[in-house]
Amino acid sequence: MYEVRVQHRFRAAHGLRMYDGRREPPHEHDWLIEAVFRGQQLDAIGVLVDFTRVRQVLHTVTGSLVGRDLGTVPRLAGANPSAENVARCLFEAVRAALGPDAPLVELRVEEEPGCFASYLA
Repeated sequence: MYEVRVQHRFRAAHGLRMYDGRREPPHEHDWLIEAVFRGQQLDAIGVLVDFTRVRQVLHTVTGSLVGRDLGTVPRLAGANPSAENVARCLFEAVRAALGPDAPLVELRVEEEPGCFASYLA
């Protein structure tokens, strides 16, 4: 089994809706995302996925999020902008951009150092 991990960082804000309905003040994070791919077979040139292509996709799917309040982003409409929901949203966007043949199995988000959330296939 092969595993490939590709990381990308972007800066954006969010403010969670709390249990009592209040919204915490928006605050920024340097979000670190990590796309994880797994598979048994390498392609004709001996790679599981192309690092360059994955980096381009990560840059593209986060491009509209940079400098924004994630609570106002249409992709997260109706969802609390938690790290868990950000991970799901980015997983779906990366999978759609790379297509069904890319063996994406996890999208991990580090909201702040030591605080991670993942969405798994």
